[in-house]
Amino acid sequence: MAIAPTGTADLPVPVLEGAHWRVVVRPGTFKSERIPTLAECWLIVERSRVALRGWDYPHADDAGRGQGNGWIGSWVDWRNHVEYWRLHQSGQFLHLSAFSEDEVKEDALRRVMEWAWSLPDGLTPTGHVEFIGALYRLTEIFEFAARLATAGVLDEHPVIEVGMRRIKGRVLMSTDSGRVGFGEIFQASEDSLGRAWETTSPDLIANSARLAVDATVWFFERFGWQDPPRGTLEREQAEFLARRTRRS
Repeated sequence: MAIAPTGTADLPVPVLEGAHWRVVVRPGTFKSERIPTLAECWLIVERSRVALRGWDYPHADDAGRGQGNGWIGSWVDWRNHVEYWRLHQSGQFLHLSAFSEDEVKEDALRRVMEWAWSLPDGLTPTGHVEFIGALYRLTEIFEFAARLATAGVLDEHPVIEVGMRRIKGRVLMSTDSGRVGFGEIFQASEDSLGRAWETTSPDLIANSARLAVDATVWFFERFGWQDPPRGTLEREQAEFLARRTRRS
């Protein structure tokens, strides 16, 4: 039972106004006070957050902190970091985060025009999704979920729901000139993409990296990239995870 704000008026930051990620991690069964106190909810997030690239996932900021009936949360709006999260005493975690790519949107769209072998008539991309950035984000999501499972927040059959919202017309690409560019355009034809991954806590803890690559391939296929190079994604992910010694 996913619980989410119903509109931008409910949030202290404008995270829902543009393209954004929507993540829910929850136990398979509902128990209202699985976590005894709100103070413990906050500590769980602080101890479980993932710090692999200079910005933690999720970002727990005392300057933006709130609570309600059975949940505690935090938010931030700084440069290309716009996000909001809640952890409920039931063990359900909700995270909303704007696409950080949009800080360099115009430059990225110019590169799309420069690299592509050809653009379909009338195509005007609405933005982009950085394909390695998407891999990193999905790796962080599943790693954080694994840490929640390790902390005993989740039950034996957790569910990880991941979605990209307001993405119609966005193209999948890289803004790093050192990476291979695509010879064709992979573009989102729908405004929302997402699904729920049902797993077990032991599998999540042992195989969060593999589950993240599975999810990455799932999303890329729905942009029209039917044969994303799994081996390349796994190598990129391994280099990313090599930094996991900086645990929070």
